[in-house]
Amino acid sequence: RFDIRVLMAKDGQGTWKNVRTHAWITKEEGKTDWIRGENWEALPLPHLISELVPGERGTLLLRQVADMSLYLVQNIELEVGPMGEIGLDFGLDVDLKPWFFEANTMPEKEPEPCDSPCVVSWAYQTVMEYAKYLAQKR
Repeated sequence: RFDIRVLMAKDGQGTWKNVRTHAWITKEEGKTDWIRGENWEALPLPHLISELVPGERGTLLLRQVADMSLYLVQNIELEVGPMGEIGLDFGLDVDLKPWFFEANTMPEKEPEPCDSPCVVSWAYQTVMEYAKYLAQKR
């Protein structure tokens, strides 16, 4: 069992970008809620999907998550106003169809087991680039 976590952020041009996509995998049978600790392991989603769903079906699943993520952040922003970053949580059903759970306006950006330091700094850098873009538009 695992949840899919997508971090979307605007870049220096005000364009939504996928900063990071990973899966939080539970080590306890039947547990699907996310509580940070020993019971979870983070892996890059493309790596996990290539092992679980090889070939074209896996590629399609990754594309669906990416397309849904962009669609969601664009529409959330239309409803609530300008934003610089949004964290999205997804799950998969038994047919490997992605389902959207929730959006977080202050997503976690702490270093995680699957990330290198440059990924974390890029997550912060992207938000700062967007802030600079906004300041220059004034």
